[in-house]
Amino acid sequence: MTAITKPTEGAPDNSLLPGGGALVGVDGNAYSVMAEVSRILKRAGASREYVDAYTAEATSGDYDHLLATSIAFIEPEGEADPIGDYDADGEFPTEGLFDSPVIESEDWGPDALDEDDDEGFTFGDAMSLRFG
Repeated sequence: MTAITKPTEGAPDNSLLPGGGALVGVDGNAYSVMAEVSRILKRAGASREYVDAYTAEATSGDYDHLLATSIAFIEPEGEADPIGDYDADGEFPTEGLFDSPVIESEDWGPDALDEDDDEGFTFGDAMSLRFG
């Protein structure tokens, strides 16, 4: 589990932070997420140093760490944790947060459109449907 470090100096006005739900509908591109969180923090009155600390922390790990950091920085301090996001130390855990199940099926993947498929549908057929 990677702990997310948030500075206390220059923090935004707690009452103006919208919470992690504010990222719903934002393009999932890492730069788009960081830009939106930076805008939210600036609107809430965060100092330039605080926003820079967010950027440094968000880019210190992988994409999952970036998302967890973004949520943690725009989540109001001291809010109740209705869905149990935070551990006993009040830290936002990131390990396995965005894991998704792997699809394992014979009907899915590169072999699904095998050229010698018994139904006669080939990869070339799929490309002609896609690109005309």
